Amino acid sequence: MIVSPTPTTRSTRRFRAQRVAGFVVPPALLALVVAAGFAGPRQEAAPVRSPGPAPQASQPGPAPDPASAFPAMFGDLEAIGPAELLAAGDAVPPSEAVALEGYLGVDPAESACGDAPGAPFGTWCDRRGIIATTPWATSGTAPFPPHVRVHVPVGVRLPAVIEGAQPGDELEPMPVLVVGRRAVRPAACQGWGPAICDDAFVVDRVAWAGGVRMGLTPLVDDRLQTEKRPNPFATSLDLADMPLLGALVWPEDVWRLDTDAGSVAIDGIPGQPVWYLRVLDGARSPGMDRRVRWMLLAEPDLRVLANGRPGAEAGTSGVDGG
Repeated sequence: MIVSPTPTTRSTRRFRAQRVAGFVVPPALLALVVAAGFAGPRQEAAPVRSPGPAPQASQPGPAPDPASAFPAMFGDLEAIGPAELLAAGDAVPPSEAVALEGYLGVDPAESACGDAPGAPFGTWCDRRGIIATTPWATSGTAPFPPHVRVHVPVGVRLPAVIEGAQPGDELEPMPVLVVGRRAVRPAACQGWGPAICDDAFVVDRVAWAGGVRMGLTPLVDDRLQTEKRPNPFATSLDLADMPLLGALVWPEDVWRLDTDAGSVAIDGIPGQPVWYLRVLDGARSPGMDRRVRWMLLAEPDLRVLANGRPGAEAGTSGVDGG
């Protein structure tokens, strides 16, 4: 059983990582909707040697495993680890974007697809697990590393090896870089409660996993897989924004992706498909906070119907009745 987050005493950097000045997202990003800019893997500084004879040549050691060499950045967000996120605590606003690196494990006991058949790890499933600083022994015989409990909502694509797994499969912890935000503990949670009470982090996008950059493919309800549709990111975002998630659904199903947006969709949008998008605000000035926002677009013309930020009241734009 996966245990709850435990702070550590390891020294950490200030959570709000130093930002890279300037605009870092190329215009091609919105057209391709595949990858954001990544800085390379973290490089360790070369050791300082004392004066003396030159060392004898030796056989090179094993090359580092590229599958676990985490990218240092996502766009202009510096990647941090679980210990740093835990140290920041409630000082992080729930809409502020975070690039979190670590080893992902998904818990089948806390993941479900409702009435849908099949394994509980697919894109239409609500999934929970952990991101830890290091891999852990799946046998449970070794001490557990520092970690945070994560919520992977419906619509967020996980690596294929996880999404295709069955509940009884033994999955090794996978190195990932994800983009998301701090989870807000519901007011009804007092002491022990359901899984939602233990969430520390909400994943909005898996950007890199096991040495491979993960592209962003919009999710489309099976009932709407009838024709080619315009790219909602290319026409609705400016050049500095980064897309995190996109899904085409009926208004009554938006709540599965986002409860805040779902209440707007069900109350004020007529019976037509809508695009639900989650987006990372672009760095329009040096040092600007990067925040997550959601948008609802009318499917025929991609007109913005409503928008908001996690945990904040939604705004509307052209929503019928509002």
